[in-house]
Amino acid sequence: MTPVETASVAAGVVLFVGGFSLLSIARRLDSGPRFWPVVGRVSRATETASGLALVFAGYHVVAYGGPAGWLTFRVPPDLAWLVFLACALAVVGTLVTDRFLGEPAEDEGGERGA
Repeated sequence: MTPVETASVAAGVVLFVGGFSLLSIARRLDSGPRFWPVVGRVSRATETASGLALVFAGYHVVAYGGPAGWLTFRVPPDLAWLVFLACALAVVGTLVTDRFLGEPAEDEGGERGA
C-alpha cells in the first residue's frame, strides 16, 4: 500500500467511526435539541443526518483512495464529487431546517422577534 492509499484508508476509517459514534449519541439522547460548538442548537434529525453522511463519506473515501479492488461498490469515479456534495447538502439542509423551525436559544430570552 502506498502512503497516499494508507492516508486515504485512515481518513475514511476516522470518518466512518466518527459517523457511527454520532449516530449512537443521537440514538441514546432524549428528543430535545443539543448544543454543538460553533453551530449552536441542533435537533436529533441533524445529528442523525450528520452521522449517516460521515459514514457514507468515510466509506467512499476508502473506496476511491484505498487500494484498487478493496471496495468496488461505489459511484463511478467521474461522479465522485456528487457523493460528497450530497453528504454536505444533507447536513446543511438539516442545519437550515433547524434554524427555521428550531426553538430560540435560552440566551435570547425565550421569545421570538424580541
